[in-house]
Amino acid sequence: MDRIEERAAALLERPGGAVELFGYVLDMQERDRGIVHVLAGADIAWFKGLAARTTRAFEPLLARGKEAGTVHPEVEAGDVLTALRMAEAATPPHDAPDRERLARRVRAMLHRTLFTGR
Repeated sequence: MDRIEERAAALLERPGGAVELFGYVLDMQERDRGIVHVLAGADIAWFKGLAARTTRAFEPLLARGKEAGTVHPEVEAGDVLTALRMAEAATPPHDAPDRERLARRVRAMLHRTLFTGR
């Protein structure tokens, strides 16, 4: 989480900062698929705290992205958290055939939902 917060702080002034942070978190999820299993067994209060920290990391970037037109106007931080969970659930395991292509398609679908492509 510290790395996500640090990355978010570094992206604050960038119009596409939310897009970049979203990609950064997706990359983290893809590299360490075991993180979801760790989180699933975590204390609920700790998990809620993690979600709150993630929300706080994304909120200013989403606001900046909306101003710049890179984030769809109706997108909220909770939507980003949902999209991250969806990406994790929809990405096949490392040994699945065609995994990379499917992971790219999942990422592209979620990007179209959250971001404008500008």
